[in-house]
Amino acid sequence: MCAIPLKTLRLSQAKSSLYNITESRVALSFRRGWSKINVLTPSSNVKDQKIQTDISLCVPLDGSDSKNLRILMDVFLPSFERQSALPLEVIIVASGMNESSAKALQLACTHLSSALHVRAIPQLATAAKNRNRCAQHVLGRVISFFDADDEMHSQRLEIMWNVFQTYHPKAILHGFSYVQSQEVLPAKFEVFSGAEISDQDSLQKLFHHKYAVSMGWITVDADVFKHVQQNETKVSGEDNQFIMNLIEFYGAHEDTLVYVGEPLGRYSNGWARPWEGGTQWRGSSKHQAKTNSHHKTKNAKTRKIIGPKPR
Repeated sequence: MCAIPLKTLRLSQAKSSLYNITESRVALSFRRGWSKINVLTPSSNVKDQKIQTDISLCVPLDGSDSKNLRILMDVFLPSFERQSALPLEVIIVASGMNESSAKALQLACTHLSSALHVRAIPQLATAAKNRNRCAQHVLGRVISFFDADDEMHSQRLEIMWNVFQTYHPKAILHGFSYVQSQEVLPAKFEVFSGAEISDQDSLQKLFHHKYAVSMGWITVDADVFKHVQQNETKVSGEDNQFIMNLIEFYGAHEDTLVYVGEPLGRYSNGWARPWEGGTQWRGSSKHQAKTNSHHKTKNAKTRKIIGPKPR
């Protein structure tokens, strides 16, 4: 693993600009027992200009398998390049990666962004441990987690920053998709208040929203990790436990944990769930039927238990 065949991806120079958004008056109503807040989608930026945020983007990576590095190149990095807002920094927290491979990855990523850094250890580690490692080194006041094998919507960081600037929550969850992203989101997107997210049952209700919910792609106030960390001994389900611990520590308030009802990321590994979260993102009914059939066939062959995606 001394040589990594990384594609040459270059992020155009982006100028910092003031975050200037005209917001609608907050309208509070109730739907299925949830508080719903309508917020105007951030306006498009001037060409070649991107919003500068105070977000540290943390990306855990299992570097022991070269396939994971190829997916990082082909799926995650291009989606990072398309972001309408710039993070303060990007930290790839790799485990199972030797020093020479880490240096090769760092060198290749420098062409993408000088604010992208690789922190690698040779030992294998859980996603929870990699997330905790990343949180120890961030410079931003907001931490946004994402996975190295998945695709971010081009407005993901912009919307996360918008919601934090507007509501100052402790954490944000959002929906996901299995299909390709549309470039422009609706004129308004939904932000559900965290007052009703008080326990495991209420969190599970989010899975019945049309875009379901990704718990591993959580975005948090950086100060949260001073009080709540992820369980490093768990190989799966650590994201769910982290959310429950966060709610227990801060209490169930409107600004504790909010949910953005848009699919701001795409799972690329083909896992299926009964609700097929985010199928409305884009794709014809014919495409969806084909996708659903593929997932059912794959699950029947592998006999995987349908449920939250393991990490």
